[in-house]
Amino acid sequence: NDSSRKLKKILFAGSLVTKKGILLLIEAIKICLEKERRNFILEIAGDGPLKDKVKFLIKKYKLQGTVKLLGRLNKQELLKKYQDADIFVLPTLREPSGNAILEAMACGLPVITSDYGGPKYSVTDDCGIKIKVENYKQYVNDLAEAIIKLLKNDSLRIQMGINARKRAEKEFSVEAMERKILKVYQELVG
Repeated sequence: NDSSRKLKKILFAGSLVTKKGILLLIEAIKICLEKERRNFILEIAGDGPLKDKVKFLIKKYKLQGTVKLLGRLNKQELLKKYQDADIFVLPTLREPSGNAILEAMACGLPVITSDYGGPKYSVTDDCGIKIKVENYKQYVNDLAEAIIKLLKNDSLRIQMGINARKRAEKEFSVEAMERKILKVYQELVG
């Protein structure tokens, strides 16, 4: 997360399916490039039925130098990508828990996601940006604005990443889960 590096890395990790919002993200990246000539790259880790559609949109919008399809990665390769990234984006439309989001937070990444489902709880305003899900155009524009905001503001991006890591450790680590389970158990038998 070296803020002096010219090229900022945005990471998406998930299945290339509609509910993970991959097509929304490609549309938002197109807007980011139109509004902000920033030096960034979007790396997409994952595979799925929308892979050909994603490739088509990358070519259609001339995003070849900006969007990189990594395919399915093993846990070790994915961990390295989390550690090398500056921002994690998962514009999911249905996410009960959001393991990829928790993994990103544990690696100290600020998260951009939907204000819905599991991410609504796991991502707080001090560790990421949650996008309201109202309609397609609004969502894509708000997603692009959130990405631009974190690309432009190094101190905000870095602080959100620090906060994300702290939240992941405090609320979602194995130790935190054990404490919560023990507390519920004590309340039940107490």
